[in-house]
Amino acid sequence: MIADFSRLNDEEKTMIRRCTEADFDAIYEIINDAAETYRGIIPADRWHEPYMSREQLKQEVNAGVQFCGFVNVPFSLRGI
Repeated sequence: MIADFSRLNDEEKTMIRRCTEADFDAIYEIINDAAETYRGIIPADRWHEPYMSREQLKQEVNAGVQFCGFVNVPFSLRGI
């Protein structure tokens, strides 16, 4: 999924913001796409597909993990 940033002005396209529920699918995809880069490095007994399930991500968010995204197409993500 690629978020549609076409409605944002130039200032809005370059900012760090806290992610919201509306970003859940993008967060899920970014996490799993990034994990794919480390396939073979992540120990085999820790690797599964998807690397992080939607349910696991929901549990992490409910436990207080907050994500911030740097909005500047393409979107990047940091979890805290």
